[in-house]
Amino acid sequence: MLGASDAVGARIEQLQFDLGEGPCVSAFSDARPVLVSDLGAADPSGRWPMFTRAAQALGVGALFAFPLQVGISGIGVLDCYRANPGALEAEAEALAVADAVTLALLNYQAQLTTEGGPGDGADLFDLSWRNHAVVHQATGALAARLKIDTGEALARLRGYAFRHARRVDEVAEDVMAGRLDLGEEQE
Repeated sequence: MLGASDAVGARIEQLQFDLGEGPCVSAFSDARPVLVSDLGAADPSGRWPMFTRAAQALGVGALFAFPLQVGISGIGVLDCYRANPGALEAEAEALAVADAVTLALLNYQAQLTTEGGPGDGADLFDLSWRNHAVVHQATGALAARLKIDTGEALARLRGYAFRHARRVDEVAEDVMAGRLDLGEEQE
């Protein structure tokens, strides 16, 4: 996540990262907008059951996710939410905003790669990765130690976090510090 408009928006993004499901995840993987006008409807609840319940508990009634992409290359997703259920009335305008955000991020990336660009020289991937670096590190460490693929290692982190009502970042920190072992004996 590069940014959020408010605490609820940040929590929505954290939930999707922790759970590995939600409109943002689907919009990125499917490379198309995901427009959920009523988060309480049966279809979204079936598609993202854990996310849907948690987002509703935050007071989210509708969520709209727009992939940020150029052609088939995706660089992220723009999520918009609101408290009340209801259809998005300005879909064309929202798509135009997503395109503008994509171009702004690509221009920013271009500035970062030129001499004298803003910031500390980190590119957008680095900035995004830093938000969850410990999760990526713990995933790799678990995969190597348990001789499993990284998908299964990340699933273990997420599963433990979900079962214990914790953020996946916190679980990853405990794994990396040696305070938590997610080997076979934990299952």
